[in-house]
Amino acid sequence: MKLLALMVLLAVPLAAQPVIELRELPGGTTVASTGNMALGNQYQRDVQKNIWIVNTGDADLTVDSVTTYNENSCTVMPVLGFPKTIAPGGYTAATLRITITAIGAFDLDVEVLSDDPLLPNYNIGLFGTGVSAPDLRVLFAQGGVTNGGTQNIGSTWDAAGPNQFGLTVYNWGIAGSPDLGWGPGTVLSILSTTNCSLGLAPDPTTPLPVGNWIALYNSLNIMAPGPFSFTMQIVTNDPDESPWSATFNGVGVTEPIISVSGNTGGQVIHNSYVVLGALPVGVGTSYSGGIRNAGVGTLTLTATPVFQFTNLVNCSVILVMTPTDTYNSNFSDLWAIQIFPTAAGPFSFDLEIPNNSPGTPLYVAHFVDTAPVPPPPGGGGGGGGGGGGGDDEACSTGHGKGPWLALIAALAACTLALRSRAARQ
Repeated sequence: MKLLALMVLLAVPLAAQPVIELRELPGGTTVASTGNMALGNQYQRDVQKNIWIVNTGDADLTVDSVTTYNENSCTVMPVLGFPKTIAPGGYTAATLRITITAIGAFDLDVEVLSDDPLLPNYNIGLFGTGVSAPDLRVLFAQGGVTNGGTQNIGSTWDAAGPNQFGLTVYNWGIAGSPDLGWGPGTVLSILSTTNCSLGLAPDPTTPLPVGNWIALYNSLNIMAPGPFSFTMQIVTNDPDESPWSATFNGVGVTEPIISVSGNTGGQVIHNSYVVLGALPVGVGTSYSGGIRNAGVGTLTLTATPVFQFTNLVNCSVILVMTPTDTYNSNFSDLWAIQIFPTAAGPFSFDLEIPNNSPGTPLYVAHFVDTAPVPPPPGGGGGGGGGGGGGDDEACSTGHGKGPWLALIAALAACTLALRSRAARQ
């Protein structure tokens, strides 16, 4: 009878259940729960890592949350995207964004809560070392440009005349790190060109302290309408990323190109941010600028009124000086608005200008009270597809060096670590 009962028990199928595993790559080695993994030496203050959550069971896995705790010499942004359900054999990424706050050792713990019946709390530890060194970061139109990579800068560049091509260079090192220095030798150089030439900005000479930036304004000339490209090099004292170089490509056109300038006279690139700072509540604060046709065809602003204010948060905006709606080549006109914050706290709005410029038929500028987080290198610059035609770097207010805008916390690539689940009984 005992043998018969055992045979009956073995014949009953086991209930399907999820099985959670954490991996550094979806198809990589599982890292055990309760272990540690070294992140190694980190030269920049901001690191980003995808933790891959894999369901190796035969039932759906529901991941309730991914949180961090016990953070030493670092801070971590909240992990977004959860709760989430993962089908059997599937996986999803939990992206950790860590800011290293001091030179030396840093560490943190990560907890993943799920409905895995055997391991509902999956905990791992991460540790590394913040290195005292300058760290070069190059941005175009609010987007990070990867060393050795290729950056598309759009299809709104005037093939009939000079264009202003702006880059912003930051020292993105950890607090307390040395200044970013220039050279040795020539700092800015062009390694190759196709269908264009570039007049480079003067080599910078003043070292950049951590968190400071400098805007580099170059003159881009396109030989003939159509695709163009150039490779640019920057030499600094960054120990792991010098010389820095990247290839930029775009398209020169002989059509109208909308170019918008702001309060300081600098260009405001399409899809970039204008940082206004704190403004008084209930009082109209003026902001003015200009519109120019940087192309060769007739530019027409196609909406009535010509400016559209959208996505207003905690503010109202009125147009007090209306620009003309028609621009011949190189013609410009002035505009002015007033911003009224309605209550204390953050505010923002978008300025939209519909027009007939083929490269930017709906020009947009984002007005905010404080600076947004810049994307990491290779993170998809705002310049691709709309950043050309004589526009300067987004959020830059003029030539030369300036203090790092408050509340900027960069998102940059690095290596973060996990551990595999404990062996199941």
